[in-house]
Amino acid sequence: MYLNTISLLCISPDGRQVLTVTHENYAHHDWTKMMLWDITTGNIVTTFSHSLSNPIRMVNTVCFSPDGSRVISGSIDGKMRLWDAVTGKCLHNFEGHTNSVDSVCFSPDGKKAVSGSLDRIKLWDIESGDCIRTIDREACSVRFNLGGTKIISINDNCQLQCALL
Repeated sequence: MYLNTISLLCISPDGRQVLTVTHENYAHHDWTKMMLWDITTGNIVTTFSHSLSNPIRMVNTVCFSPDGSRVISGSIDGKMRLWDAVTGKCLHNFEGHTNSVDSVCFSPDGKKAVSGSLDRIKLWDIESGDCIRTIDREACSVRFNLGGTKIISINDNCQLQCALL
């Protein structure tokens, strides 16, 4: 098993895998390592890769797509990233936040995602990468309702808010 401290984990929708996030410090830079594990065997299935031009920097939040084929992450660098859960490759960077992305969530149909930050909430089209809507309110946690018609958020003052889509 991996010996560094795990700071986040997320169970796949089918319950067979767990995504772990660890934070490490190399040469005075904070990096994140994301790995997908088989729960039954304890073996690493996928290591999510990054490049020097697209480093994984301090991931705060992760979420599986409803079918488990993709993962989104939110980072301290203000980016939400879309990952292929099989290959571990980054498929897209979603940029538009000026603060750390603290919460991410896929819509129930997997076609959209929401990201929450202390600057604003953003609704994204997963396929095109376009920002569909910006909601000017801070959020430390965001989720869709089961029908995918509302975004539920909570801010640092523990105020629950709802936005219709």
